[in-house]
Amino acid sequence: MDSIYLFPLAIILGYVIFRLLLKLFYPVFVLIHEFGHALPAAVSGKRQISITIGDEPHATCFKLPGIVVKISFKRSEIGKTYYEGKPENWTELLFIVGSAPLLSLMISIVLGWVLLSFKFHLLVLMLLCAAWLANTHIVLGSLWPVGFRDSNGQCISSDLLTILKGPNE
Repeated sequence: MDSIYLFPLAIILGYVIFRLLLKLFYPVFVLIHEFGHALPAAVSGKRQISITIGDEPHATCFKLPGIVVKISFKRSEIGKTYYEGKPENWTELLFIVGSAPLLSLMISIVLGWVLLSFKFHLLVLMLLCAAWLANTHIVLGSLWPVGFRDSNGQCISSDLLTILKGPNE
């Protein structure tokens, strides 16, 4: 069989593998992003910190020291970090809310550099591209001043929108 006939099949197969990798990586990078909020909140003295990834009623719960984590692969593109109280001033708000987009941005930069600097086997390249795309999407979503609806219909503000609202909101 001539390789010209295999090319469309390779494109379709590559797309399917890429979408599966993206589905796998997205919750991981959302979790990393939310830890970028939870850890500064803990350092700031906030209590009852919890991270929820995806649809909360379908979530699996586990506890880490000082943080409760709930993960569901249903609607896993949405993550929320809760803690007791609100940021008391601009410094605390920027520290808690701004740390996660910076963490995600640093990961995207490193993944992009790795992708552009080295040669990889096709499957490894697809894996790294999916990881970079998932993380970059999280960075852009958190830096866009919009609100998202969760499965309960509650509005969740993006990180930038939370910062623009200020510490008293």
